Amino acid sequence: MGKFFADSLITVRWGQRALEALLPDRDLASLRLDRNTFHWQLAVIAGHIIVLAGATLLVLWRQDRSKGG
Repeated sequence: MGKFFADSLITVRWGQRALEALLPDRDLASLRLDRNTFHWQLAVIAGHIIVLAGATLLVLWRQDRSKGG
């Protein structure tokens, strides 16, 4: 279960998979990798950005409210 969470929640892993999707078929075969869909990887990274930016804005908003701003 820990490997599942690590593979799905670590943004760098999705970036690596997106870059692997851009490799030529010969290189993928020599590395024993399957071709992934590049657009799916970017969608997951965009989702991570949206969630983390939203969480950051929420924390900053709460800190500002607690200071009376």
